[in-house]
Amino acid sequence: MKMKNFVGLSILLFVVSCSPSTTVKGQSDSTEKMKNAATEIMLIATALVDYVTDHGEFSFKDFPFLHKDSDIYNALCPDYVKSLPISDPWGKSYLVICGKNIDGSLYGIPSGGGADFLIFSKGRDGEAENWIYDPENGAAGLYEGNDPDKDIVLFNGTFIRAPKSWGIR
Repeated sequence: MKMKNFVGLSILLFVVSCSPSTTVKGQSDSTEKMKNAATEIMLIATALVDYVTDHGEFSFKDFPFLHKDSDIYNALCPDYVKSLPISDPWGKSYLVICGKNIDGSLYGIPSGGGADFLIFSKGRDGEAENWIYDPENGAAGLYEGNDPDKDIVLFNGTFIRAPKSWGIR
């Protein structure tokens, strides 16, 4: 229960820091969409953390595209969250891979255990980046600037691919 509260609190703090309010003068629509995507990804993550806390592991069969008929969506709604965003701000499906379905083939992320999860948006261009995760240096995937064509990737509650300016460590 303590871990659930810690992860939930860190997710809440991130969501509050990235929540869109009014657009700051000079802040582009693309930057705002990136922050919205991060907030929605954290919402999905919160529901996944709650689910795995109750069930111990994930056993979803269909992945990675989140849609209203998917195992993931139906397992999480409405018990863990009223509804889930299924598309990023650019209109493309969020991708969610859980448990043993994380097989090491995407971004070089090592094969997953039953409670691991990966959530990502391929950004505005909808193309997966040719980027490899470094488990020894998780911050290596953080990038300069706010390029909306870059992927936004969350692994087990931590952004491993996102703008450095978001203050993620």
